[in-house]
Amino acid sequence: MSILKGIEISGYKSIEHQEIELGRLNILIGANGSGKSNLLSFFKLVREMRHERLKDYVENWGANALLFYGAKVTKRLEANLLFQDDDTNNYFVYRVVLTPTPRDSLILDESLDLSPRETLNFKTSQGQGFYGCGAGVALESQLVPSIENWRRDGTQISQEAAHTGEMVVRNVQKWGIFQFSDTSTSSGIRLRCYRHDNQILHSDGHNLAAFLHKLQLTQATAYRRIIGTIQQIAPWFGDFVLEPIKPNETDLLLNWQDRYSDDIFGPHQLPDGAIRAMALVTLLLQPWEDLPSLIIIDEPELGLHPNAISIIAALLKQASLHSQVIIATQSPTLLDEFDPEDVIVVDRKEDKSTFTRPSPEKLREWLAEYSLGELWQKNVLGGGPMI
Repeated sequence: MSILKGIEISGYKSIEHQEIELGRLNILIGANGSGKSNLLSFFKLVREMRHERLKDYVENWGANALLFYGAKVTKRLEANLLFQDDDTNNYFVYRVVLTPTPRDSLILDESLDLSPRETLNFKTSQGQGFYGCGAGVALESQLVPSIENWRRDGTQISQEAAHTGEMVVRNVQKWGIFQFSDTSTSSGIRLRCYRHDNQILHSDGHNLAAFLHKLQLTQATAYRRIIGTIQQIAPWFGDFVLEPIKPNETDLLLNWQDRYSDDIFGPHQLPDGAIRAMALVTLLLQPWEDLPSLIIIDEPELGLHPNAISIIAALLKQASLHSQVIIATQSPTLLDEFDPEDVIVVDRKEDKSTFTRPSPEKLREWLAEYSLGELWQKNVLGGGPMI
C-alpha cells in the first residue's frame, strides 16, 4: 500500500498555493466558504483523470471555474502528490500540470518523480529516475510493468519505476469520495438499484441495497457487524430485507424490518439521519481489504444524533488503520472525538484558502479546560466565521 503523505496545489479554485501534510486520519474544519470542499473536489478531479474521465469532468464545470480566479489570473494548475511506499518506505511524487486553452478546456501533462526524499520538499528537479508523458497522453501507457517502456530521453524505464507507477495508478483509482447528504424522496439511495451493481459503494450511496446484498451473501461476518452497529445507532432497527424484486429479479430496494414488528418497511420510511448512518456504517465496516485506499467524506455528521456521531468517529479511526481518511466537518461534537494531531484548520484569508495544522504543544493548556470543539467555537484553533 502507498500512503499519500502530502500535497502541493497551485491555482485550483480558492487555493492559490498551499502545501498540506497528510496523515492516516485528517479532519478538516473551517467556516462555510473557507475551501474545505474545494480541496475535496481536487481529489475527485485527480481520480477522474486516472479513470480517463477528465474531459467529461472539465466539460461539466468549465476549465475557468476550476482555476484560481480564472484563466486570466492562473496560467496553469499544478499539483504534486507525495506518496510513500509502505513496503520500502521510499518516497515519490506524482506531478500534474493542467493548462487552460482558449476553448475553456484543459491540457494535461503528468509525470512521476522517483527521487527519494525524507521531507515534504516538492521543489526538486526532474532528475534520475524521472519519467513522464506529453500533454494529453494517458499515463497508463507509461506505467505498464514492463521494461519495454521508455523515458522521453530515450532510455528504458526500470522494472522498479514501472511497478511504482502502476502502484500510483491503482492507489488513485481506488480513492473513494462520499457525500450521503441527499436523502430526499427522489434520491437514489431510496430508489431501486440494479442488484449486480455491487462491486463498490458509490459516492452517493445509491447502490447501498446491492452492496449490502453482496455482503449478506458473501461476507456474513462483516454484514452482521454492520447490522449490529446500525442497531446501536437505531435500536428499533431489526435487519434489511434484501430480496430481488419480481418478476425479473434484477433490482433491489433497501427494504427493512423493525425489531418490534413482523411488517416489512420500505426505504421511504427510514428517517434521513438513519439512512445516512446506514450508508456510513456500511462504508466503514466493509471488509478492510475492500476499503478504498483513500476515504474522503464531506460532513459525515449531517442529521446524526450525538451518540451516533461518537460511533461514526470510532469507525473512522478504525478505518484509518487500513486506509487513509480525510473528512470535512462543521461539527464541534465530531471534532471532540479526535486528537489535535488529526486536525487541519481551513481559513479564507482575503481571497485565498489556507490549510494549517494546530500545534498540540500550544493547545496543551487550553485542552486542560476545554475540548477541541469548544476551542474551535471560541476561534482559538482558527477556522472560525469569516469577517
